[in-house]
Amino acid sequence: MTHYRLEQVADGAWAAIVASDLARGNAGVVDLGGELLVFDTSWTPAAARELAGLGPVRWVANSHWHGDHVRGNQVFEDATIVSTRATRELIATRDAERLAGLRQELESTEDAPPELVEAVAEIELRLPDEVFDERRSFGRAELVTYGGGHTESDAFLHLADAGVLFAADLVLVRNHARMADGYPDAWPGILDRIAELDFDVLVPGHGEVGGRADLDDLRAYLADVVAAAEEHGADAPIPERYRDWGFESGWERNLAFLTGRS
Repeated sequence: MTHYRLEQVADGAWAAIVASDLARGNAGVVDLGGELLVFDTSWTPAAARELAGLGPVRWVANSHWHGDHVRGNQVFEDATIVSTRATRELIATRDAERLAGLRQELESTEDAPPELVEAVAEIELRLPDEVFDERRSFGRAELVTYGGGHTESDAFLHLADAGVLFAADLVLVRNHARMADGYPDAWPGILDRIAELDFDVLVPGHGEVGGRADLDDLRAYLADVVAAAEEHGADAPIPERYRDWGFESGWERNLAFLTGRS
């Protein structure tokens, strides 16, 4: 694979970890017994085709509306796509707006990478076919939402029998979280509820495969950003323990959001 690195996390379950700029968001693949479920579909169709080529995909789950998790939807022509009711609406509105803005930006950038321009030009937003409000069972896998934390509506995929949680962007591993589209006050409570579930392996939306300890790390990060914004404002320095985390600019952006500067 070019855009992903496939890592088996349990019998019949794999984490697809980003390996190129055309993917950007991690994904998951679960064997439901002769047919596959794909959790999140990448940032471009070019990357999503690698996921689609792993076998017959019957189901696709979209965790939330951000483009790096849904813009490969169109590739899965024979699959039924499922999301929360709110996520479907947000893909149709918010991500459509962001995609239009991205295309304008690339058109005005003389040195934009041709591969990127081509990949973005191919995107045709496909909305989920089915929606759910709280839970959606796929047999061994269950798609669950506890409301909005990272965005207005976030879902994760739980494989209780395998002890695996595909957390999407509700939990990142050694990466700065993005607060600007969500509810920072509600996010820690969602993490507390997730901690009550049975799992040992955690597949994040960004970063390497982790475990239960990464819930604590992200909970501490969220608390530290909020405290820094309250005490020092938008110019609060980044703590040393977060300086080697991915998306380093996320600290500054989160402070700007929390202080109203963004």
